Amino acid sequence: MQRYIWLSRLGHCRGFGIQSPSDYYFTCHVINDKGKKQRYDVIKRKYPELDHLTFKLCRFYWRVAEYARPYHVVSVAPPSEAYSDSFLNGCSSAEISGTPQAADIIDILRINADSEGMQALAEAKPKLHPKSVIIVEGIKRTAESRKIWRRLCADERCRVTFDLYYAGVIFVNPKRYKQHYIVNF
Repeated sequence: MQRYIWLSRLGHCRGFGIQSPSDYYFTCHVINDKGKKQRYDVIKRKYPELDHLTFKLCRFYWRVAEYARPYHVVSVAPPSEAYSDSFLNGCSSAEISGTPQAADIIDILRINADSEGMQALAEAKPKLHPKSVIIVEGIKRTAESRKIWRRLCADERCRVTFDLYYAGVIFVNPKRYKQHYIVNF
């Protein structure tokens, strides 16, 4: 299944067609960074039972934390110690909590594409700032999650969105032009 998904998105590799320098950087150096794989051995040794997709998401969360340098990460989606460790490996000074109420300002918000995730997003919206990053997991899991993702992409407050198939990334900076990218993750 993963090969089929990868092949169906082959035309969306390496940031082809992305005109914005910041979006191109995010695509090449955060989403699809292939360098320094040995640094992820820390997670592989600590959590040897991780499946391929979970480990891939852990590496991605590590790079997102390096990119965003968050002070506060709110992880509402089903908790995983491996994901929390990945955020902390990317930015050791970050604080991680499980609810939006625990933070004054949210730098990274991780939710699922379901009704609980949308409720958490509604609670977190007043605490988001222009540099906040929202990660939505499971955007293609069910018909409901696909509908939620399309609704988020159409929302005017969600300025730049990246569809990675397994997850979506949203930037809420109101100064950015509205863009939607499909990226082969």
